[in-house]
Amino acid sequence: GNLIHVSAQSQTTNEKNDINYIHKESFGNYFKRSFTMPSNADIDTMKSTYENGVLKITIEKTSN
Repeated sequence: GNLIHVSAQSQTTNEKNDINYIHKESFGNYFKRSFTMPSNADIDTMKSTYENGVLKITIEKTSN
């Protein structure tokens, strides 16, 4: 079928060095979604943008 998969991954590491110790933390996030597109979706002209933490996906309809 017409499936679209969207996924993202991020990782942040904080480190603090002091005279007597080193403190290090790591955080990670993972995101994955799948969507079924209708049969009249024109996947070949699909466009996406990512701005200020927002993912925008534009999919036009075919002329059928």
